[in-house]
Amino acid sequence: MKHFLLIPLYFIHSCNCYSTGAEEKKPKNQERDSGTTRFEDESLSLSQKVQEIPLGTSGPKGLCDKALSVDLVCSVKDVTRGKKRKKGQRENRRMSEREYNGKIQRKSPRPNYFVGIQVSDCEIHRAVVRIQEAVVAFDPLLYQTLIDVASSHITLLVMHIDSDATLSIASSALETCWDILKEDIGKRPIKMTFSGIGSFSDRVIYAKLREDEHYLRLLRLAKDVRRVFSRASVCLPDDKPMQPHLTIAKMSKAGQKVADFPRKIDPVAYYSLKGIHLGCQAVSGLQLLSMTKPKDKERYYYCAKEIIFDGSYKERGDHSLCCFPRRPSRYA
Repeated sequence: MKHFLLIPLYFIHSCNCYSTGAEEKKPKNQERDSGTTRFEDESLSLSQKVQEIPLGTSGPKGLCDKALSVDLVCSVKDVTRGKKRKKGQRENRRMSEREYNGKIQRKSPRPNYFVGIQVSDCEIHRAVVRIQEAVVAFDPLLYQTLIDVASSHITLLVMHIDSDATLSIASSALETCWDILKEDIGKRPIKMTFSGIGSFSDRVIYAKLREDEHYLRLLRLAKDVRRVFSRASVCLPDDKPMQPHLTIAKMSKAGQKVADFPRKIDPVAYYSLKGIHLGCQAVSGLQLLSMTKPKDKERYYYCAKEIIFDGSYKERGDHSLCCFPRRPSRYA
């Protein structure tokens, strides 16, 4: 329990000088205002002023209100803590504000839509399932981190859509992307080649893209799409450099974790498959996808809008060995 000492003040000769049992000179900075005396010396901190008050003095009540601007009943420690709290609040407010397109943005809302490229090639899906089986064989608890192969995609940008009007703007932005990209992508489709496994701090493992001519074209496509959505003011600000990847497993996917749940995905789990060739996927179009709405019957994201670059593209192969039944069935 904190103990506070009430320190009364009384004045000598109608002045606001503290009594020390001896004669003291009147401070030079003392002024009279309608019969009331004030201190204007700001060189002393509150703690110094409190320390200069002599103990054991007594005097009339109510005369110290204008000598000090705070109630001396509270402790100096509490006042200091309050100052630190205010300073921290100002810093947090500055961190929560950022400039985007000339406007001050508050804390970014949680994204609920994204523009993506579907990865539907069955050869790639089977390779992903093979990697996931190796991860689960290494540690069965990591089953919770696996991404449903039926929802395989590459994310180009994310956004927050909170109304039908905003959704309409985002759909129009996707159509604008079609107008810009159809001449190039329509005549020469981008073919993404997935080869090898990478990781982000051992918390996310993904299939890497081969950095060839098609990869550079994909980066240009992503840059154009981001520019269009930024101008439409429906794209959340993102200063990170674009790094297209196909997510295989991530720690944030895991739900309820037991006490001995691993803190990361050990690279040893997929070391033997680190250089695996997964396959090739053509970029046939772009999709505006929802993160929150129920997925379709094939367990892919709800698609609010789609543009098709190549109408003749047809998915090849049988997905019964990868997507259906879902994931590595023996671990379900």
